[in-house]
Amino acid sequence: MKTKAYLLEYIRQHDSEYNRRVDLLKIELDHFIYSYGDHFKNPKEGRKPSTIDLHKMLYKLYTYYSVFFKNVNFDKLGGANVLSLVYFKNFSEELKSEGYNAYSPIWTPVGKNVIGNLDLTKHVWRLNKQFKTANFNKLLSESFSKAIQNFEEDTFAFIKEKKLKSLFLFTNQLFYSKIAINVFKRLGRPSFVLSHGMPGVYLPEDESRTDYLLVWGDKIRENYIEAGVDAKKIYVSGHPSYTNYKRSLQCKFAFDDILVVCKSASLHQHTYSPVLTDRGNLILYLLQIKNVLVSLGVKKVRVRPHPTMNALWFESLLGSDFFVLDIDPLPDSLKRSSLVIGPGSTLLLEAQLFGTNYLVYEPNLDKLDLAGGPIARPFDGSDKNIPVARNETDLRHMLQQKERNNPAFLEDYLSPLNLSFVKSLIG
Repeated sequence: MKTKAYLLEYIRQHDSEYNRRVDLLKIELDHFIYSYGDHFKNPKEGRKPSTIDLHKMLYKLYTYYSVFFKNVNFDKLGGANVLSLVYFKNFSEELKSEGYNAYSPIWTPVGKNVIGNLDLTKHVWRLNKQFKTANFNKLLSESFSKAIQNFEEDTFAFIKEKKLKSLFLFTNQLFYSKIAINVFKRLGRPSFVLSHGMPGVYLPEDESRTDYLLVWGDKIRENYIEAGVDAKKIYVSGHPSYTNYKRSLQCKFAFDDILVVCKSASLHQHTYSPVLTDRGNLILYLLQIKNVLVSLGVKKVRVRPHPTMNALWFESLLGSDFFVLDIDPLPDSLKRSSLVIGPGSTLLLEAQLFGTNYLVYEPNLDKLDLAGGPIARPFDGSDKNIPVARNETDLRHMLQQKERNNPAFLEDYLSPLNLSFVKSLIG
């Protein structure tokens, strides 16, 4: 359900001094408003103290060692140096092959090449502590705004000193990403964001933060252009995780081991026009699928919630007589599945690459999905190679006819990783 009233929009419109603060901290502030309820795996409201994760603790210690003791000498390295927060497999190696050494910052460490200094480390400790413990009002306070400004200035000095030539991000919506974008813009150095798969929503305003947008395939680029993003700033980079997979021409489509993917709610708002999700519709979506499958003789299926959702909440409402929680690692789950049914998702690509057909079920209520948001291309049925069921009747028909996706769609939405174009953009 869409609503015009939105707290953060009201705050930033009625007090100019809050405009920049709200923009920088939008997701973090949204969590105070929308991150609640048992349907989320780890909601901010009522969050329990986190348990100790030994792996994360050891990696944190390594990042401090990397920053304070490795003493990277940038002047002795061949090639140019860039800041990269992209965690995707082989991405740094591909940059290296183009002549760029990728380093991640202490505030978002990725891999082994982590850089920073004592001042930045202190900033990150203090800021992260506030993000964990401060309330909504504190994050909007003048004192916290000054802390952010000091962090940005020290980041600016560090990036300038190290002569980092460009910035690569996996998202441009988080606080640290926005600070990094601001710094590189001030230095006149290009920034890139790597789009996350097949977008569930196209956001021209947000995608314009960085200088360039990198997408997985030609069709995704077309969809961004259709949504209003400047074509000159969009490049097809492909994606490293899928470069070496074999395309399956004939995918499985059987009823013996079906995986059903849940719809999800968001912990924050993607734009300043909020979408409020009726969480009951997350269950309704699954019951519609169950109703159709039972009519076709299916006795049991596996069900997989989004990682941000609480699987036990779904089980408490659905029971376990028909829906059994899927706990396998995602690649193993997709490999064993005889068919996947779910909403618009990048899993469409992943299932196809693992040799399993992904049947898109996306009920359309006045051009909105059951979670209350717009239905993005191609999940609106606009691509003839990807059939979409819009209601239970469509779903039953597609299952009976075993209506498969045309495997040709993979070449439209997914290209091998290729970053050769960055040289002309970075210099």
